[in-house]
Amino acid sequence: MDTPTRIRSVMDLVASGRSRRGASSFGEVQDWADALRLVDGASRIAVVTGFYILEAEAAETDGPGGALVLARALERDGKRSLVVTDSRCFDLLAAGAAALDGAPSLLSADEAREIWAWSPDLLLYVERPGRCPDGCFRNMRGSDISPCTAPLDDAALEAPGRSVPIVAIGDGGNEAGMGRFRKGLALKYPSFASCLCDITADAALAVDVSNWGAYGLAVLLSAERGLWLGHSPDEEERLLRALASAGAVDGLTRRAEITVDGFSLEAQREIVASLKTLWTSWMGVTSSRSGPTDA
Repeated sequence: MDTPTRIRSVMDLVASGRSRRGASSFGEVQDWADALRLVDGASRIAVVTGFYILEAEAAETDGPGGALVLARALERDGKRSLVVTDSRCFDLLAAGAAALDGAPSLLSADEAREIWAWSPDLLLYVERPGRCPDGCFRNMRGSDISPCTAPLDDAALEAPGRSVPIVAIGDGGNEAGMGRFRKGLALKYPSFASCLCDITADAALAVDVSNWGAYGLAVLLSAERGLWLGHSPDEEERLLRALASAGAVDGLTRRAEITVDGFSLEAQREIVASLKTLWTSWMGVTSSRSGPTDA
């Protein structure tokens, strides 16, 4: 099976419009192909995540899980990865990492220079706020969240001058890197125009839930390598329970519960299981050849 066909199968699961937020309708197969190419060509990847929910005074469940699972997949592929978030979201990220076997390295950073000190050759944003045209950070309710958002998207602004490419994953349009969809989203949803990020990326994945986009990219990378690099439904549950125990909230409901963007724990397990089933069908492998079990 060729790569575009695999990508379409993944998009059918993670970018089908299931969240009804609209951003995923702007995604293209070529976006995913470009993301895979850029990841394949990198050796030191900084994965930046963490979205602080102002009204709940807590970080959300979407983003950290996807960043951690994808970063670990990169490590399993022989690359160096570093998961970065700001000081407000770090404890939650650390709790999630503790729930994973072989978790990647973490960094608490409130300024872009702290990311560059690690010398990445690729920036990968997963559900991380990106500034709007007026320079503010906003959530999709229109609230200015600049006072509680460290400007880690500064790294994306500096990246072209450093010849470092950017891959971004988002589900609303206000995340770092989603600027490439801003005009289309503003036309389709004019009431959200003031919330949309103005910062673009070399490859941007518009999906239903950002975690799912990160999981999908890990599955496609697994297909490229012929080795399972992702995680299991049981590990997904451990991860979400750890995040909730650390105080994470659902970004949509703003409640402290084991859900992601309004989707239940069962829905998260289903997505992870379906992605693993896709990979198994592509590879025609038995469990003995499928890499780490993450049971």
